[in-house]
Amino acid sequence: MRHASVAGWTSILSASVSAVVLALMLYRGVAEPEPGRLISLDALGWAILICSFAGLAVSIALLSYSRFLWYSAQYASEKELRAQTAEQAPAVAPEEAREPRDLGALPEDERRLYEMIESAGGEILQMKLVSSGEFSKSKVTRLLDKLEGRELIKRERYGMTNMVRLTK
Repeated sequence: MRHASVAGWTSILSASVSAVVLALMLYRGVAEPEPGRLISLDALGWAILICSFAGLAVSIALLSYSRFLWYSAQYASEKELRAQTAEQAPAVAPEEAREPRDLGALPEDERRLYEMIESAGGEILQMKLVSSGEFSKSKVTRLLDKLEGRELIKRERYGMTNMVRLTK
């Protein structure tokens, strides 16, 4: 996870330097244009301008990739921690661990969403519930609010989304 963070800061620094060089070269070309030309740069100026633009694009791509690595490492460490906790917990069958709930009293949409979470093993990212295409983003949020109010689920921040877990 540390390497992803270092790569992210390096990408930010690189993007900043590229943006400054790009701005300076554009200023140089626009500040004193030759008659009849919009931007007057010599061959070296154009080369520097193009390279700084390419550097900026690569830096942004690397920053995005480093964020992806960071979130992946965070998810893997949480998953490993859950596995270790599960090993330490007494061995109880999943049916016995969670008391059966009467879902018949729930409205149909809430019940379907609850069953989606249950079929995912009792925990799922909120963005995966949205990407299933079953409900819109706002509908998923409203339904989760209702399920959380009934104390059937709990949500925890997980990066830019939430981890949704069934309560026991």
